Amino acid sequence: MSDAQAATRPEDQVGFARMLAYGVGGFVNNTLAAAIGGMLIVLNLGLGMDPAWVGLLGALPRLFDALTDPIMGYVSDHTRSRWGRRRPYIFGGALAAGLVYIGLWLFPPGLAMEAVFGWLLGGSLLFYAAYTCYATPWVALGYELTPDYHERTRLMGVQNFVGQLAYVVSPWFLWFMTQERWFDTPVTGARALAGLVGLCVMALGVLPALLLRERFVATPAAPGPAPGLAASCSTGRASTWRWAGPRPRRRCGRCGSATPSCPRWPRHSRCSRSGATPSPRPGRAAPARPSRPGAGPGPERAQRRFLPPSAGDAGGATSAVISGKPPSTDTSQMPPPATA
Repeated sequence: MSDAQAATRPEDQVGFARMLAYGVGGFVNNTLAAAIGGMLIVLNLGLGMDPAWVGLLGALPRLFDALTDPIMGYVSDHTRSRWGRRRPYIFGGALAAGLVYIGLWLFPPGLAMEAVFGWLLGGSLLFYAAYTCYATPWVALGYELTPDYHERTRLMGVQNFVGQLAYVVSPWFLWFMTQERWFDTPVTGARALAGLVGLCVMALGVLPALLLRERFVATPAAPGPAPGLAASCSTGRASTWRWAGPRPRRRCGRCGSATPSCPRWPRHSRCSRSGATPSPRPGRAAPARPSRPGAGPGPERAQRRFLPPSAGDAGGATSAVISGKPPSTDTSQMPPPATA
């Protein structure tokens, strides 16, 4: 056992069988993406459809897919059911995507090219809606199977290995559809291939929903602000992490304070006028500031500004006010008394 596996708690380990089940979902996800794009060439080779129309059939459903993905993510995140937030959509999406993909190529023979275009465009929109219903919750489920960093890395490694096998199989789709020994036309071959792909999607796509369990559950936030990173836990399951505290405040460059008492951070002008000793920022030493005339408290600065000059105060109170220090009482530094 490696150090990473030893550091992973037993309750956070997914297990290789469940990793394979999640990886099968990746195989289905990539198979659907490769099949819907790779089989459009048959429309030009077998039906003689205008390449511009074929390009529209590939682009317009993708634009629709870009709009439905975030919507499906929001719906899945806010779903509350006894089967969780992800698994019902994975199960239903796999069945719906397989059935719609089979029906996509069962358009009646002898239709006009415009009717075939409308059939395939409407069917592609339905297919991508079902595809989104499957793929978006499946992707989210992978991040909710374990909170452990190393176990999640192993899970994604297995998923990527199994999922990439779809791109080993998909280059053979065109070869299969154009076999004259088996099919009269490429369109007939496309219908047969669509049936095989749809059955594979329905059989394998439901495995993540049947064999996997969500570990994170959403719980409502507690009333009132709670500082720090909080997690709402439930019995036997981990919970989703949510930031329950206030946003972090910037600290003052002089006193290190994070409170809103400083109106002009990072200079913190109030601290420089209050006469309080600046406290260092946590983990840093207090900056050394040279003393300068008039840098003391505000009232003393006012005395320095308004006291009348005095001849006998050359080295006494006035200089003390300017420097911010008490008058010196050392008689050795005082001038000798004047003699008559």
